[in-house]
Amino acid sequence: MELESLPEGWEIRSLGEVAEIKAGNPAPQKEKYFENGNIPFVRVQDLGRYGKTSFLTEVKDKVNSVAITECKLKIFPEGTVLLPKSGMSTLLNHRAILAKNACVVSHLAAIIPQKNALSEYLYYFLCTLDSSRIAQRTTLPSIKLKTLSNLEIPIPPLEEQKKIVEILQFADYLKERRREAIKLIDKIVMSLFYDMFGDPATNPKGWEIERLDKICNFDTYQILPDARREYFYLGLEDIESNTGKIIKNTKTLGSKILSNKHNFDNSHVLYGKLRPYLNKVAMPMQEGICSTDIIPLKPDENYLMREFLVYYLRDKNFIKWAAEHSTGTKMPRIQTSTLKKHQIPLPPLDLQQEFAEIVSKLEDKRKKMEEAEEKLEMLYQILLRQAFTGKLTEEWRWHQKF
Repeated sequence: MELESLPEGWEIRSLGEVAEIKAGNPAPQKEKYFENGNIPFVRVQDLGRYGKTSFLTEVKDKVNSVAITECKLKIFPEGTVLLPKSGMSTLLNHRAILAKNACVVSHLAAIIPQKNALSEYLYYFLCTLDSSRIAQRTTLPSIKLKTLSNLEIPIPPLEEQKKIVEILQFADYLKERRREAIKLIDKIVMSLFYDMFGDPATNPKGWEIERLDKICNFDTYQILPDARREYFYLGLEDIESNTGKIIKNTKTLGSKILSNKHNFDNSHVLYGKLRPYLNKVAMPMQEGICSTDIIPLKPDENYLMREFLVYYLRDKNFIKWAAEHSTGTKMPRIQTSTLKKHQIPLPPLDLQQEFAEIVSKLEDKRKKMEEAEEKLEMLYQILLRQAFTGKLTEEWRWHQKF
């Protein structure tokens, strides 16, 4: 960005001029360093749980004073901005601000703002940075601290930084409320499921019990994809946990699929049999092929509706049962033969149909909300781009003159 294009009072500085940039420390390896720990130790996966957050407080591990002394750990102050600097997570563009003093793993860069830059302003600026643009590509991607230090950043006066942050925080708030509203749909449906059918674990309404394989086909025959054809291919990674949302919309050439797969269509329920992904249950609306870690279940429509089966399999009691009946050490999974024998309550079909109709209406509502969320995200990205050119606060600056 050229200085001439900036508003009056703005400057172009390097990130290293407005912040101190450091790396964290290697993670302590001995259990004694975590016993009765009271100082957060931030790892890459802690950022991954949030994606982007300007208020990082909850982390998995905490270290004690012994670790600080013996491992010579640095304690970074509240307000430090974090981003991954080494490993594949570098490319995920996760960002965070420490909401309390904490230690940080060496795979993270810690950016400590100086008096002429706000933490939140630097955080939002770094949210616009695609780390793949500055990462070195060797065995694993990495970003040198010097490269971060040399990044150019437009710096407005502190009062204008505060205004930019205020606007972007409000936009974040709107996005979060939208996400929470979408998540609420799943809670509503699960609550409706319990209200209509009772708790499946205790079957308080006394529904008939039947083996799953008596009312549901297990379509686990395998095919080797034709190298010349394109397939809508799903792996476990393409199914969102808890919601069952299919997060893929592209096709894959058969030549890239090197092992046998299962067929499915819009009459199936896709069940992830691999622990810890037992909460991945999808209801596809198209045909395709899937990993053999996914079981395509085809309910007999004379007895069982897809919608009922989906929410039954997502119920916490069933997930617990499946986890307890999983076998294997490295990659525990529930065997198809075990799943076939599972006893499932079978409510009247007309009640299941009523439930299915309500679910369908709520799914339509979810789709519209997700479309609105996408538009909101597009607007948010525009705001981010405008924030660092001065356009976002153009009107605000004009009012400050009078």
